[in-house]
Amino acid sequence: MLHCCSRGRPGPLAAPMFRPSEACQFRFGPFDLNSTTLELRKAGELIRIPPQSLRVLCLLVHRAGEVVSRSEIQRQVWTDDTHVEFELGLNYCVNRLRAGLGDSAAKPRFIETVPRCGYRFIAPVQSVALARLMLAVLPLDNLSRDPAQEYLSAGLTEEIITELGRLRPDRLGVIARYSAAICKRSGRPLAEIAAQLGVGYVLEGSLRRAGQRVRVSVQLIRVSDQTHLWAETYECPCGDALTMQAQLGRRVAESLAIELLPSPFDGQKTLMAVNADVYDCYLRGRFHWNTWSSDALQLAVTYFQKAVDSEPEFAAAHSGLADSLSMLGFFNLVRPREVYPRALHAAARAVALEDSSAEAHASLAWAKCCYEWDWDVIGREFERATALNPNYVQAHAWYAFYLTIVDRIDEALREIRFAKRLDPLSVVVNTDEGCFLYFAGKYNEAIQQCQRTIALNPAFALPYHKLGLCYLSLGRVEEAIAAFESAVTRWKGHSLIVASLASAWAAAGEMARARELLAQLENTAKERYVSPLDLSLVYLALGEVERAMNLMERAYEERDSMLPFVRVAPGIRSLCSHPRFCKILARMGLAERPAFAH
Repeated sequence: MLHCCSRGRPGPLAAPMFRPSEACQFRFGPFDLNSTTLELRKAGELIRIPPQSLRVLCLLVHRAGEVVSRSEIQRQVWTDDTHVEFELGLNYCVNRLRAGLGDSAAKPRFIETVPRCGYRFIAPVQSVALARLMLAVLPLDNLSRDPAQEYLSAGLTEEIITELGRLRPDRLGVIARYSAAICKRSGRPLAEIAAQLGVGYVLEGSLRRAGQRVRVSVQLIRVSDQTHLWAETYECPCGDALTMQAQLGRRVAESLAIELLPSPFDGQKTLMAVNADVYDCYLRGRFHWNTWSSDALQLAVTYFQKAVDSEPEFAAAHSGLADSLSMLGFFNLVRPREVYPRALHAAARAVALEDSSAEAHASLAWAKCCYEWDWDVIGREFERATALNPNYVQAHAWYAFYLTIVDRIDEALREIRFAKRLDPLSVVVNTDEGCFLYFAGKYNEAIQQCQRTIALNPAFALPYHKLGLCYLSLGRVEEAIAAFESAVTRWKGHSLIVASLASAWAAAGEMARARELLAQLENTAKERYVSPLDLSLVYLALGEVERAMNLMERAYEERDSMLPFVRVAPGIRSLCSHPRFCKILARMGLAERPAFAH
């Protein structure tokens, strides 16, 4: 059983009914109508009208100038289990609205009755989108005095962020854990942290574990005046942490006066009971997944697999397993055919278990993008994921890769910048932005972005690699070599980075050095998996096109997830005119999609 003690608890909010596609404030005459909080004001003064009447008004105002039938009002505003006779209820609502607006049925200025049909809102309406509230969840302090429990505080922090991100994503943006963690480690005052992250509210707290029980204390702070809106303590078995997160999400929403959408943990279904050991494995898997190194991803696979073996109905663990397997394949750390079929199975299982999960749909979309190449299906899955939870950073980042492949580079840049708004200090997201600027041919912007990313974390290899690609495209070969060498020292042995360095040496006319690195890669391929695509890029730089094409065809057979990017990569786009590569494009479903030009 979960115990909760609190102070300052507000009453529950009304159940959500009709809601426009985005939170708006409607203005008409002297009135302002807030569609989120269901408040009608005249010259700033609140007009007391029942919520059901205001829902009818929201629908009519949202459809201003159109006739809204009585049957549509019933469908949109009345629930199936309403026990009040609809016709009488609607007439009462409209009468209350007219009284509040100073309107009349005989000479309407706002609500016109259309006989035997419905109603029409006839006044001019101005719609103003409401700004999203931004919240940062700072990493929970581990008070267990055991460094080995850091995975628990990190994992619960991330799960709380995920739960909060689902609440009302059109009104509440939640900063990702990585950026919040960097700011907290800086030791700066709360106001400075909030300013750097661009948030108005901060949730902070601590965690203490004793055996199989966990105690979480949290407080919500409004940054503008340092007001503590509420504080609360939860104590529960580790396996009941899902319930704790759902209750915590509800409390934050109530405190910020956000009307909740139906959520998977908010009365729409019974929360599954998860064994404490299973949930422990899940959090350990998430902890290792976030590091993105080869060994850590393998550990993440192990923990997620243990979780789903013990609890086959645990959708989030299936999603985590799919993501870990997919990233092993994407970085070519494991032969693609060894991981992607498992990833697809796990992701499909997650969707089947929890179709309302953005994480599950993003996992399925990404695995399909890397391996199956059914582009229309992939696009629909990404659109579903980003619609279900616009606060899920990884869905936006992966979606941007898909958009690049299908020639929608401007949209890709918008997606990754949306992700960066939610995770501004993430070296991965910032690297991805540099990558997409490179694909867009905006080399100078990409260079500046890569340099900013390196400043965030000089030890991270990938921005050096993207920097080298930009220099190479600009003909600044010496700078490209230096950037690739920096990447190699930070991610020793990664075949793509070594292949890029070899290609740069070939561009500099240093063929012997290029062949020396090629020989290293071919020797490595005898001991562990090396992508044929990486080898082909070196042969292409050496001018051995047919040998490169042989390896490209092998890369297709291996389902190398980087292969679709060859068509849009600035340095090798000319390859698309080669007859053998055109056949590969056709087999990938990309022959009819002309690569964008700069």
